[in-house]
Amino acid sequence: MTYRRAATLFLISPSARPRDVYRALSGYLERLRQTGFVEYGSDALGQIRTEIRVLADTKHSPEARSAGKSG
Repeated sequence: MTYRRAATLFLISPSARPRDVYRALSGYLERLRQTGFVEYGSDALGQIRTEIRVLADTKHSPEARSAGKSG
């Protein structure tokens, strides 16, 4: 999924405020990246410029994935 596509899902609401949507979505995606649930590339300004790749979900957590790797 792309950042633009993800944002669009929230922006279709008539009460959506774009600046708030972008701020909340960016913060949430960054938290997911820090905890190993997603990966993506961003530019020097922090804008997401690549596809957002899902690495884990609530049934397959990053910790379980890491434990399954042999070192």
